[in-house]
Amino acid sequence: MTKKRVVVAGRYGASFELVLEAVADAVRKAATILGTEIELVRPDQLRIGSSVGDAIRDWIRQADLIVADLSGASAPSSPT
Repeated sequence: MTKKRVVVAGRYGASFELVLEAVADAVRKAATILGTEIELVRPDQLRIGSSVGDAIRDWIRQADLIVADLSGASAPSSPT
């Protein structure tokens, strides 16, 4: 069985932990349904041997699925 890699990216911090918990739960359920093994990767916990840009490109190339939380302080404000 081939292990699938899911990369989870976002604005790391206390609030992201809630997002990560929800994603991890969904990934575990999907793995059970699909009958496969899934590795959940957090780029903030990986060692970077090269430049950050090279590391990000490598994670994207190697991922079977990328989940990105684009909410938070860096998100543009919504029109009123």
